[in-house]
Amino acid sequence: MIFLKKIILVILFSCGIAFSNPSKFDFNENCEKAYLHYISFKFNEGEKLLNTEKKRNPANVIPYYIENIEDVVSIFVSEEKPLFEKLKGNKEARMKLLESADPKSPFYLLTQAEIHLQWAMARVKFEEYTTAALELNRAYRLLKENKKKFPNFALNNKSLGLLHVLIGTIPDSYKWVSTILGIKGTINQGVSELKYFYNLSYSDSNYFIYQTEATVYLGMVLINYTTESFEAERIFERIKKIKNPNPMLTYIFGSIGLKTGRTDEVIDFYTKHRYGKEYYQFYYLDLQLGQAKLNRQDEDAIIYLEKFRSNFKGINYIKSCNQYISFYYFLKNDNENFRKYFKFIDGPGGIFVDEDKQAFRNYRNNEIPDKDLLKARLLFDGGYYKKSFSALLEIEANELKKLQYKLEYLYRLARVYQKMGNEQLSLTNYERTLETGEKQPFYFAESAAVQLGIYWETKGELDKAKYYYKRAIAVTKHEFKNSLDQKAKAGLSRIDDQKDQ
Repeated sequence: MIFLKKIILVILFSCGIAFSNPSKFDFNENCEKAYLHYISFKFNEGEKLLNTEKKRNPANVIPYYIENIEDVVSIFVSEEKPLFEKLKGNKEARMKLLESADPKSPFYLLTQAEIHLQWAMARVKFEEYTTAALELNRAYRLLKENKKKFPNFALNNKSLGLLHVLIGTIPDSYKWVSTILGIKGTINQGVSELKYFYNLSYSDSNYFIYQTEATVYLGMVLINYTTESFEAERIFERIKKIKNPNPMLTYIFGSIGLKTGRTDEVIDFYTKHRYGKEYYQFYYLDLQLGQAKLNRQDEDAIIYLEKFRSNFKGINYIKSCNQYISFYYFLKNDNENFRKYFKFIDGPGGIFVDEDKQAFRNYRNNEIPDKDLLKARLLFDGGYYKKSFSALLEIEANELKKLQYKLEYLYRLARVYQKMGNEQLSLTNYERTLETGEKQPFYFAESAAVQLGIYWETKGELDKAKYYYKRAIAVTKHEFKNSLDQKAKAGLSRIDDQKDQ
């Protein structure tokens, strides 16, 4: 009986300590430093700081929110299923700790929402769509409630902005999901929130530490869902001036640079900023550098493409990497290696992203590219528009035997004329591409329709723009259907937002 009383006293005493020192949200200097290490892929350094914080300040739950970044980023970057299965159980324990903390703090709902959002994005990689949808719903509701409780808490805009963009791009065939879940949002709304937070991260010292996150979110949204290339290039220029950028900022720099044809700058930047063993390895940067060098047709492009191919153990971009390598040898007239890597497309790797779908379709149909068209395409992608135009002029269009080649020729001409400022010839060739190819299983016609939509949208001709965006969506299915449909739907969403104003 005495022993039992002692046990009860110990339990009560322990509870008393817990109640007198409840869990709290203390985003102190130590946690800020740890967060910066994690977001910079220096996981070991961040872990040391968080372990120290847990010992010094055991009631602080912010370390558990921050360390979730390591799990999700490592899963997202590596795409390794065993790692995902190993780490996904960590979520529930962290959620319980966060739920036990001070409910009056603006971090209470925010941290829970962001962990739901982060894991939802990770689950999509491994096709756990139902769980991901439920987590997105929870994240949305928690953020919405937090916005209502703390309307001036700027961190709400970071994740709400991303969610509103994602909601705004849901295909029409899946709109019922967002209706049932009660989730609402538009691309314009999301972009506005992300811009606000991005600008705040550079203007208010209280938010400086969030510059990487703000830049990554806004940068990816701008280049994929808006016509605001000038805003994306502003981010590009800002990153270029940073002396010691982290891998995520480098990735955004490369993504914008590759999309906008600033190949020389991407190669120079990536050559200067390489990341050693103290960083979690992000092999996709090697693929980006290899792509840039292939576009410029550098001899050493193969080094970086092979590095990605040898080291990356994930799912996506493996087939497209093999295709890039086959292109490298094809342009060198090395038919043996071209065939070798072309055949590798049928090996490991998923067919979820558009680039892999295209590579696999090319392999399955044994579609050997036209060498001159391939050269023109790569030069155009690299931003070498005059060289690309010269390569196109060397092609005898009437001698192109396949309809696919004829469509590509028209499309490439339209793109080059657009970049060289000849609007009339650009529009003419886009129209010819669309008229000739909209019933064919190639992406050129839909891409032409999207470009026509963008052109008329920027001219303020919203009805014309809407007509072409709708025609884009109606084009026959092809390997880039998902991403081009998203761009067309984003355009329609922007138009609807403008008409409602």
